[in-house]
Amino acid sequence: MKVIIAGAGSVGSSIARELLAHRHEVLLIDPTPEVIGRSGLRGAK
Repeated sequence: MKVIIAGAGSVGSSIARELLAHRHEVLLIDPTPEVIGRSGLRGAK
């Protein structure tokens, strides 16, 4: 499944982490690029 998550804060990152663990394709969007970089999520676009 392809999923777009708006917001890379604690909730968005947790949801993305869970989806990635189940091999879904995740696009993480946040107005502050540094937040996405700090999330440490591998495999998110």
